[in-house]
Amino acid sequence: MKIRMIKSDFFRIHNKIDSKNVEINNDYSTFEIDYSELKKIKNQKIPYEILETKATKLKLFIKNYYLLIIGILLLFFMIYINTYRVDKIEFSEDTPINSSIETRINKALINLFCFKFSNIDYDKLTIRLQNEYLEYAYIGVCQKNNTIYVSLSKNEEIEIKQTAKGSVYSTTDAIVADFYIFNGESNIYKNKFVKKGDLLISDNGSGTRGYILGTSYKKIVQEIPKKQEKIEYNNYNKFTRLTLFGYDFNFKRNENSNYISNETTKFNLFSLFQIKEIEECEKNAIIVENSLEAARKIAIDNINNEFRANQILSSERIDDIYERNYLETENSYKFVHIVKMTTSIGELVKEEKYEA
Repeated sequence: MKIRMIKSDFFRIHNKIDSKNVEINNDYSTFEIDYSELKKIKNQKIPYEILETKATKLKLFIKNYYLLIIGILLLFFMIYINTYRVDKIEFSEDTPINSSIETRINKALINLFCFKFSNIDYDKLTIRLQNEYLEYAYIGVCQKNNTIYVSLSKNEEIEIKQTAKGSVYSTTDAIVADFYIFNGESNIYKNKFVKKGDLLISDNGSGTRGYILGTSYKKIVQEIPKKQEKIEYNNYNKFTRLTLFGYDFNFKRNENSNYISNETTKFNLFSLFQIKEIEECEKNAIIVENSLEAARKIAIDNINNEFRANQILSSERIDDIYERNYLETENSYKFVHIVKMTTSIGELVKEEKYEA
């Protein structure tokens, strides 16, 4: 920023600040400093005048070249529309899951004006769909031009690029509940007891692909405090932020410093021009006293939440939760649970001959 102050005042502090482009004119000095240096001037309680900042420079630049800027933005906007616009979704086959996949894709699209735009990671979406719809030998999603293509097939003879080289081994002691082998030689059957490290699917040379669900038991020990800090969120507020060449312009912003915010990008034009929706809420911490029943519910919720956070397949589930015992101390409750769950138990181990 550009600063002006009385010449004698400047000579008093010039060796305490990092200034540049110094000009001496009659009784005044003008110079440029970074924003961090302004605090040093304020601490010296020396009068000054701000002549120019980066914001004023930007405003002046926009005022002088607004037609050029609008033209460039329109050009980029047209390129963006042509590149990321989605006109339609096409499926390779008519299957019962088409509508659910189409709904999921449409929810992930960004609606702006009369257009739909996509910033979907199609590789990740493909993997998620393959894990959810294991009865299909192949699911692939990609975008070409302005069309999203979804390829599906139950034909096990097709070439599946996602087939992995190596054999599948058990990750835990379990009873086989369900399985489906697309590629590889099965070494299991339903209700078979397998131990950790047992071979489940052998690689017969064409790689392995499939899923194996097993029922197992897990002991979980938790300690729930009697007094616990709980976070509450209230006073929600939304506003729009425009970013132009790295500078932010906020509309209807709440200046309360106790608010936390979460931003969602609604439009991004090569990071030069962005439209973001900011949601703010007030964060308050309160102390809650947990009774035995409240602590027991928290322990059960923790088990369910951790399971969902680590869930790989939609068919994985918790079958039952048994409370083995609990112990009450002065400051907490200690619970021991036995959890019966059906989860994916296969782990791919690559063979040395495939390592390269």
